[in-house]
Amino acid sequence: MPTEAQTAVNSIAHVDLIDVCNLKCPTCYRGVGVMPNAPKKMPLSKFDDIVTKLKSEGYQWVGPYNWTEPFLVRDLQDYVAVIKTHGLMCLVSTNFSLRRIDNLEAALRAGIDKLIISVSGFDQSVYEINHVKGNVDYVKANAERVAALKRSGAINTHVNLRFLRFAYNHDQEAKLEQYARDLDFEFEPVDAGGDPFRDLYSHMTNEHWKVVISGVRSERPYDPPGKVCPLIFGGGTAIDHAGKAYLCCAYPNHETLEVGTYLDLPFEELLLRKFNHPLCAACSFPRKDASAADKQLLFEAVRYRLGEKVIDEKLVSNGGQASKLEHAAEDRGAAAG
Repeated sequence: MPTEAQTAVNSIAHVDLIDVCNLKCPTCYRGVGVMPNAPKKMPLSKFDDIVTKLKSEGYQWVGPYNWTEPFLVRDLQDYVAVIKTHGLMCLVSTNFSLRRIDNLEAALRAGIDKLIISVSGFDQSVYEINHVKGNVDYVKANAERVAALKRSGAINTHVNLRFLRFAYNHDQEAKLEQYARDLDFEFEPVDAGGDPFRDLYSHMTNEHWKVVISGVRSERPYDPPGKVCPLIFGGGTAIDHAGKAYLCCAYPNHETLEVGTYLDLPFEELLLRKFNHPLCAACSFPRKDASAADKQLLFEAVRYRLGEKVIDEKLVSNGGQASKLEHAAEDRGAAAG
């Protein structure tokens, strides 16, 4: 059973089922080739084990994607069904730029609760600047299939049409907003990262991150007291097709950024490895104010490292008898929270 802090903090985990994307987006690690495509896939039984553990750690949502296109999984509906069997919510994010998705209806009917369709243009000439190798007509055809299923009452999936806003494509926003309204989708414009006209990512290989990490000092310039990263405390859990856990969903799945095999490590150990990772200390991703639950989650992880365990929100020594020092530590933790 998850602790109260785990349930309060852990929102979504992203789990890649395969190791492939169909596009070559210049603003994506996968798209520029530093994460090369490979014909690999997570067995359904391993995914079931991972989802079982995620539920035990308080996660509410599972996204069967991170650096891959989920609708390339021809039995995606079976993986969605696993998520729903465990009583969790399923989020799928897709580029939808596929000529045929034979299992689209089956996957939606299996229980996809929220679907995000990412686009960067309504017109092909604009769309293909960032979504390289993509075809916006395929996107529209698949989106319209989803809309028809929603209108018929066959599914109740919430659908977001997410517009990736760059400096060059602002004229596409009104067209896409109207298109989303016509399909009864939510329109979600977001400021995109990167620049399709500049090569910002192709050098970010595993060796690059080794060099970056070697230059990191002990200071935590972006982690002032009372602040934490929302990608570690909340929504950035990242697991690849082999079941390896990584620092967060914002960085590529490189060996240097791996924190361990997800199924082999308790949540507390994974959290500490992320929190203490040198790249996390040096990363400028915006922090948030640490909530009482965030603080408690870190307290629990540190106490685990000290040989204690959490039972019904109360920490006891592994030997079964808490010492005066341990009680004092609990009192200090309660006061700090």
